[in-house]
Amino acid sequence: MDPPAVLVGPARQSHARTRARRCAYEYVIGYDEPSSFPFPVASSLMNWFGDDERRRAVFRRADCGVASRAGPHFGTTSLPVFVAGWKALPEEEAREAAREIVRVTLSQPDWPITATYDHDQTVRITSGRMHSIFTILHVLRRP
Repeated sequence: MDPPAVLVGPARQSHARTRARRCAYEYVIGYDEPSSFPFPVASSLMNWFGDDERRRAVFRRADCGVASRAGPHFGTTSLPVFVAGWKALPEEEAREAAREIVRVTLSQPDWPITATYDHDQTVRITSGRMHSIFTILHVLRRP
């Protein structure tokens, strides 16, 4: 007996999503040009996957050659991947990645930004470099 039509659609959609994520994972893991790394895809994968093994693999692939990606607004591309995946890493590896982000961020010229962190906008940062560091501060302060 065939499944009801109402069940076939969601099953196909679920299968299509799983297949798309697998293709995206293979694309990111096999990507070999650090200067144009697909950070948005990697960040999405980090949020999609529930298992730490694949999250670590994506994170480590995205993290390779951090210094080679240094340039204006460095943090805006790589920080979402770090924020999405640092918990999947061993503590010392997460701290080392955070230190590298800080080192590269501070080596770059600053850029203007308006970042607020609360509803009333009482906390405001106007330095792109300081915003990047503030974004990962919780990792550096982790006991």
